Amino acid sequence: HEVSVRPTLRQNSRSRNSTSSCAIVSVAVGKYGGLTIPSIGKHSEITLDTVSIFEPELILLGPGQQYGGAIETFAIAPHTLEEVYATIRKLALRLGKEVEGDMLTHDLEEVLERVQLKAAKFHTVRVYVDHAPGYVLELVRIAGGEPQNGDDLAAFDPQIIITTSEERVDALGARHELTAV
Repeated sequence: HEVSVRPTLRQNSRSRNSTSSCAIVSVAVGKYGGLTIPSIGKHSEITLDTVSIFEPELILLGPGQQYGGAIETFAIAPHTLEEVYATIRKLALRLGKEVEGDMLTHDLEEVLERVQLKAAKFHTVRVYVDHAPGYVLELVRIAGGEPQNGDDLAAFDPQIIITTSEERVDALGARHELTAV
């Protein structure tokens, strides 16, 4: 079973009495742009049996994931951009690709610096970030946004909402009286 990931955009306005509007960005699963990746299930469905089918030498684990098998694991759970860079370097070292890891982090730092310089020429956009690590807030700031997360969505009155799934979009909409336009 193969899936690919594509971003989706939904326009929403706050409550019926509000004249402001915001866009909600989420990630959905489906075919897109010819990119396909094998899937072994959702985070909560991954088991030793499904992982062992691929006979991996190394298993990359995300935040909160644990694996009790004999296969070596590498945890990826950065909270800041500095931790993202450090994780890339550590994984590159583990894979024997230290030079490539250094090149990748250097390239990322350069690209983000250019983005920040270009974004500084434009007005700031209020961006609510739902259930994401701190580095996402940093990326929003670099891209010229004013990031916010937490329970104060209505008072913040975001122009854009970033979340990770359609379910989260629906939950936010219900909790904060967002309605589709």
